[in-house]
Amino acid sequence: MKNNLFTFATSELSQDAFICWCLNWINYPNETLYPMAKDIFLNLLKEANLENEKIEILRQYKKIDVLILLKKSKKAYIIEDKTYTSEHSEQIKRYRENIQNDFKEEINNIKTVYFKTGFWFSYDYHIVNEKDKIDIKELSPENYIGIGENLIICALNSPYVDLRYGAVNTLESWKEKGYILSNEIIKNIKKLHDKKYRIDSYIVEGIKMVKEAISENQLIELIAIREDFEINFDTKNIKIITISSKVFNDISDVKTPQGILAVIKKKPNKQIETNTDYILALDSIQDPGNMGTIIRTADSANINQIIINKTTVDPYSPKVIRSTMGAIYRMNIIEVENLESTLKELQDKSFKVITTDLKAEKSIYDINYNRTIVVIGNEANGVSQEVLEIADERVIIPMLGKTESLNASIAASIMIYEYVRQKIQK
Repeated sequence: MKNNLFTFATSELSQDAFICWCLNWINYPNETLYPMAKDIFLNLLKEANLENEKIEILRQYKKIDVLILLKKSKKAYIIEDKTYTSEHSEQIKRYRENIQNDFKEEINNIKTVYFKTGFWFSYDYHIVNEKDKIDIKELSPENYIGIGENLIICALNSPYVDLRYGAVNTLESWKEKGYILSNEIIKNIKKLHDKKYRIDSYIVEGIKMVKEAISENQLIELIAIREDFEINFDTKNIKIITISSKVFNDISDVKTPQGILAVIKKKPNKQIETNTDYILALDSIQDPGNMGTIIRTADSANINQIIINKTTVDPYSPKVIRSTMGAIYRMNIIEVENLESTLKELQDKSFKVITTDLKAEKSIYDINYNRTIVVIGNEANGVSQEVLEIADERVIIPMLGKTESLNASIAASIMIYEYVRQKIQK
């Protein structure tokens, strides 16, 4: 289970609960908010030595607002958290005595922190200035970025907490450090589900797709994980963000998200490599499943170039990406303005264009696939008339049954593997 604010805030979002939540990130050294917790330990508790420390953070233990136990160094910090009230009835003295009695063997050093936000009463100054009463006093919480009344503002403006009270976020420095996620990050991830925003980047979801993206050396902008997801593989030098279950489910494109996704930079639109035997061209393929299957099949045959026209489905849509099962990382997909003119240019470079045609007389088995471009047409209408007219060969897939035509991805697979068969026999 990931660190969650509401583990502490059981009834309402309170200041001491949020302090607990912030401090508890010290128990998650591999998470984005770990440095924030270190900062608070240093600034609020004056505690810098946390190496290999076992830390327990308790809220309302015997009415103590926040109790921090450092098991290894045998220290305890009592935080008396006040907003618009002040210490009374010897609270701090009683709290110290309770910890001394309850943790005789475990704790030998108790420090008290008077943490006051809001209006200061004269008695507050008396408390913090009384000799040996308070070990650490925070008279000017505004001197510490993110500490004091700004903690609540931080909570209300963080995607980790889905609450909005119209507070003005004054924690820009925290955002710069990456402690607090800008809502823009979440919005930008969500936008990538829309084709018009997938200009430079796209989303992949699931453990397999993310791990394969890493192994294939894709340029990963960030990895987003759900708060209950544990990463058990190497993500060195990759930005990791943790977001709440609600937010993650909102930006996910699948019904049952695994809890991990990555934003990946697109490869630049490369030139067509002509030093090859076989190029696949797609003429207005519309179905994402067909597109993904074709990419995956081409990859299995070591075909790494696919030409598409602008009316073909976006190969970087989430549904296509899922269907490719990682083959998208190894494929050079070239989108062209005019498929007909592109094919003519390749014909001038000794490529022959082969299209499927239900009226063709030649079988796919009658063609030599050396230096060929195989064109797969639209699911409903087939290859366009313009492309048919410039084709060097029109072929048909022989069928013994009553079915007249095949699914586009099936047809592509059959033709791809006729090429593979010929390669093997050479």
